[in-house]
Amino acid sequence: MKMRVALVGVAATYAALAAPALILAQGSVPAKQVAPFTPLTAPRVELGEPTPGETEQRRFCPKRLDVCQKYWAYTAYFVDGYTIPLRDKEMR
Repeated sequence: MKMRVALVGVAATYAALAAPALILAQGSVPAKQVAPFTPLTAPRVELGEPTPGETEQRRFCPKRLDVCQKYWAYTAYFVDGYTIPLRDKEMR
């Protein structure tokens, strides 16, 4: 029984090592590369002048944008309403 298990293990190892070699021997089609793109030279969204007391994060995602309004509402849910005591939160 032990000999049979050992033979099966050796056979599985050889199969696992031989499969990539067989694929390479048959020749594979190279994957298409993505066309090069032009890097941005300026931000897509105008940031405008910072408001006094405004954090950097608020400046990069202003409330005037619809997606930012949803982001800040989502973030506030977790930041303002967490239930872990501050001492336990700092210990983690």
